[in-house]
Order: sequence, then structure tokens, then C-alpha cells
Amino acid sequence: TIMSGGVVGQYFAIWHALKSDRSQRDILLAALKSHHPGLHDNSQAVVQDISWICAQAEKLEDARNDALHSPLWGVSQGQDSALVRPVIGLGHVRAKKLLGKNLLTEFRWCRDSATALRDFAMEIDFALSRGSPWPDRPELPNRGDTNKTKPPHRGRTTKHLLPPKSSRA
Repeated sequence: TIMSGGVVGQYFAIWHALKSDRSQRDILLAALKSHHPGLHDNSQAVVQDISWICAQAEKLEDARNDALHSPLWGVSQGQDSALVRPVIGLGHVRAKKLLGKNLLTEFRWCRDSATALRDFAMEIDFALSRGSPWPDRPELPNRGDTNKTKPPHRGRTTKHLLPPKSSRA
């Protein structure tokens, strides 16, 4: 939509050829900066909100990489309990950033933030391509370190996910 619509197959081919989300965001921001003002009634909101989503995605990417690429160590806390901690003794930079944090809280924050950003991006796309009202920016979840309340999780709530229909017998 930001690249002015038309034959989108070519744009999607370029978009999906990139293996890095960061590169995709860079291309989106470059297209956004070259976007003609007045092409959409909310041109200023388009630039501000998509730039905001990309900035939030950068923060999320870093936190996600810390959580997923840090060496972890399980420590027994008795017969029925264990604690998982980052291994910082070898100087791992990402592991050091997790020191003192609750890893489950970090994983949940990454999931909930990604969900909120995805939903907001979809609402923006609907506003640009289908004429839906321009959405308000969401309040992103917190890690429990502020007095803000966490927005409700809008994702699936069932524990056991069914495989896609095409995979089922």
C-alpha cells in the first residue's frame, strides 16, 4: 500500500526475497519517506505511526534476540523445582542483559508486544487499503516494572493448537 499499490506481485516478491526483518523495515521506511504527501488523508499519521511501529519492532527484535540467543543454565531448586538463568560467566553480551530478569516475563513480553504491533499494522493496512478509520496507537505491554496495566492479549487462548486443516487426515 505504501508503494502506491498497483501490481503488488512484484513488490511482494522483493519483500519476501529479503531474509531479514530489519531489511524489510528499512525498505518500508525508505518507501514511506518517498511517499507523496496528500496521497492519503492521514499522511502525517501514516508516516508517524509506521515509523513508530518500526522503532518498536527494533526494540522488540533486540529483546527477542537476547531471550533466544543467550546461553542458559538450569539450576536445581530441590526435587520438584528448577530455575533457568543466563550464563554470564563467559562474558556473553546478550546474557548479561538478561541478568536479574524473569525469562518467562521476557518471553511473554516479546509475544504480547509482537501481537500488539501486528494488530496495529493490520489496522493501518485496513485504513490505507479499505478506507477503515485510522486506528489509535496501542499501549504496548509492560514487563511489570511500571504501574501501567497490561493490555489484554488478543491472540489465541487455547493451550493445544490444532494443525492446519491441510495437515489433518
